[in-house]
Amino acid sequence: KVAESGDVEAMKLASRLYSKGFGVGKSTEKAIHWLTRAAEAGDKDAMFDVGEYYKTRKAGIENMVADHKRSTDWFIKAAEAGHVQAMSELVMSYHLAIGVDKRDPAKALAWARRAAEAGDAEAMYKLADYFNLDVNDSKEVIAWYTKAHEAGHKNAMLRVGVKQRKLAEIMTTKGYSDADTVYRAAADAFRKSADIGNTSAMYQLAKLYGQGLGVQQDHKQAIDWCLRSAEAGSIYGMKQLAECYDTGLWIEKDPAQATAWYLKAAQVDHPHANQMMFKLATRYENGTGTPVNHAQRDHWLIKSAKKYNKDAQKRCAELGLDWKGGGTTPAPQGMFF
Repeated sequence: KVAESGDVEAMKLASRLYSKGFGVGKSTEKAIHWLTRAAEAGDKDAMFDVGEYYKTRKAGIENMVADHKRSTDWFIKAAEAGHVQAMSELVMSYHLAIGVDKRDPAKALAWARRAAEAGDAEAMYKLADYFNLDVNDSKEVIAWYTKAHEAGHKNAMLRVGVKQRKLAEIMTTKGYSDADTVYRAAADAFRKSADIGNTSAMYQLAKLYGQGLGVQQDHKQAIDWCLRSAEAGSIYGMKQLAECYDTGLWIEKDPAQATAWYLKAAQVDHPHANQMMFKLATRYENGTGTPVNHAQRDHWLIKSAKKYNKDAQKRCAELGLDWKGGGTTPAPQGMFF
């Protein structure tokens, strides 16, 4: 009754109740009816939610399919009412021609800028991505990534560091004398990102310390940052640390430690883990940093092959291992690490 009287909050509550079936019979039709009533009454959150409904509904659920045109129309209404997330949705709508007649990069950029200027960290980050990928405007890229960082975005300063590092590499290739200034800016950006827990930035900072780019060369700092990255779960940090112990880069060679870190990297759920699996298999085969163990070799070869590593697939064929069968070989007991 309260919803019928025009109370917007009551309309949204009625929508949620029908959507979940709390105290009433569950009904998607009635849920969207009340949500649409709230949107038509001017509630920007309801406008956005109606847009989301038409965007995400799937075939097979009450015989409905996504209606991107209607979804985008509601996103436009919500965005014009000041809904930041709706603005971000319109960036994709106009960029990919979803729910609109054709791509319109100018409108995509305009909505991205409005969302960013509204103070949304993710919108600032996406706007910087746009300038980075579609426009290649370094000044705007760095400015918006920096603003996104200040607004709390964890990956923004990593992107600044990568942008500055690549610029410094180009300057070095062309023989510009002030490349080190840009490397220092990259190191500063990586440090800011690392300080708030970005593991990729820790790894990048380790490489700069190891090479003496933008910072005083310091192998201990390089290993320390590499270790921090690895211990925080970065496969890149683990791989770099393994290679350092394997080759004696920045630290005394220790084949056993190298194998231990290759093992940790192989166990990470990451597309590049298959490379670490193959590396680990060869170490078990050759007895590098671990006793020779053909059962372990076979185990990791098959796992790597199943992850589409061509070298592992070739080696499995040579050894007569069936990597295409169901499952993987069980991990043998008595693993060295």
